[in-house]
Amino acid sequence: MAAPMPDVPPQIFERARERGETAPGTDLDLILIVDQAYGVLWYRILAGHDAPLGDAQAVDQAGALAAQARGGGSGPV
Repeated sequence: MAAPMPDVPPQIFERARERGETAPGTDLDLILIVDQAYGVLWYRILAGHDAPLGDAQAVDQAGALAAQARGGGSGPV
């Protein structure tokens, strides 16, 4: 059984919501966004993904998550 996820990652997005950095009225699923961020990393580790996660890919992933948090879909910023 896996250990529970620390509260820190969702708290980062919660603070962004408090600062008004997410779309007003958006029902932001903090756990889903954190799961998606970790999912990319776990997929690469467990599936033995051959391509390295370089700076450009990391920026694209972060941009997609940030756009989702702002209520703007899943595309890069």
